Amino acid sequence: YSVCPLTLDHTWLSERLDELRVGALDSNGTAIGSAIAAAATRLDTRQSKTKIVLLVTDGASNSGSLTPLQAADAAASLKTRIYTVAIGSGKKKDTLNIPGLTRADYDSRTLADIATTTGGKFFQATDMESLRRTFSDIDALEKSDAKRAPAFISRELYPWFLGAALFFGLLSVGSLSLSPPTLP
Repeated sequence: YSVCPLTLDHTWLSERLDELRVGALDSNGTAIGSAIAAAATRLDTRQSKTKIVLLVTDGASNSGSLTPLQAADAAASLKTRIYTVAIGSGKKKDTLNIPGLTRADYDSRTLADIATTTGGKFFQATDMESLRRTFSDIDALEKSDAKRAPAFISRELYPWFLGAALFFGLLSVGSLSLSPPTLP
């Protein structure tokens, strides 16, 4: 399940993430292998020097057609680096104090193997502050010199031409009314 397509519009991405809710997906499992495969496939179409997946989970993979390590091998062959982030304590209790989210039995060994296989790194976040630090650490590891397309700021010029047309139109009407009438 992709929240949004690849984008540089961080505001739009943030809005999509704000719409996510615990339990929003009608699913009975965590398909980490399928998620990795979907992300790596999507990134494979991009012409980029670095391809990075950030996998954040609170559960062990228990569904899907690919195992996480099979998917990690495939991602590594596509030169996709995966950073794995396990949230919660790894015990069955509330995760990051989010009500309604009680399953936190992630498999830290598998998550570490995924990261190692793809050249990424494994992180554990037990609270919101450690999650913020994790994202900051990943950001520091992945500095990119990606160039954004130049922004074009359009400026409408028609008001000047419209104003000039109105001025000369009124001037010609005014000159007709001021000139003496001609006799036939």
